[in-house]
Amino acid sequence: ASQRSNLRARSARLSFFHTQQPQVWPLLVDYFYKDAITISQDNVCALLALSRQLLVAPVCQYCSEFVAQQLTTGNCIAYLRQVCAGIQLC
Repeated sequence: ASQRSNLRARSARLSFFHTQQPQVWPLLVDYFYKDAITISQDNVCALLALSRQLLVAPVCQYCSEFVAQQLTTGNCIAYLRQVCAGIQLC
């Protein structure tokens, strides 16, 4: 029984940090070392989701500001779909 609970706990930890775009991990690690991060339309949603999971408030803020600057009536649905897919709420 102990091995099963350990396996479930390990599985929960792995799924907690799952991201649709694994290329955002190096960006976040670089941020920890360099205090700088490159945010683009291609990575902002995944980066926002991962930084929220890991409680990295500054990166969350940077991503939110980036989206706020880029958001238009023409792309708001696309952002919503990306966010929902990244955090699996929809």
